[in-house]
Amino acid sequence: MIIISIKDNLNRKVNKILNNLRKKRTYNTYNNSSGTSFYRRQLNKIIICIAIVLVVLIIKKANLKLTNNVIRIVDESINYSFDIKEDTKKIFDFVKGIVKIPDKVIETFNTNTSNL
Repeated sequence: MIIISIKDNLNRKVNKILNNLRKKRTYNTYNNSSGTSFYRRQLNKIIICIAIVLVVLIIKKANLKLTNNVIRIVDESINYSFDIKEDTKKIFDFVKGIVKIPDKVIETFNTNTSNL
């Protein structure tokens, strides 16, 4: 009888320690640590996105020199196109100017040779 109660107490203590060490695997979608609900955060993000779109549309409708420059900069940053060969050459020339590169590396990455 005494042995069983000691064993039960020991099992409870071990289980309590193991439960404290385990990761919590439940996800509470209603509340995060600060107390705001998941849906409220999502609603705030949507409102911010709508506000940004409205600001861009207002800037576009203003049709001033300054606003046209802002729209042009935003458009260029969104629709940036690049050529891999040209950009690689620019980066390689930049690094070659800064760092002493061994000749074997230059031969490997040399783009001036014809493809065989």
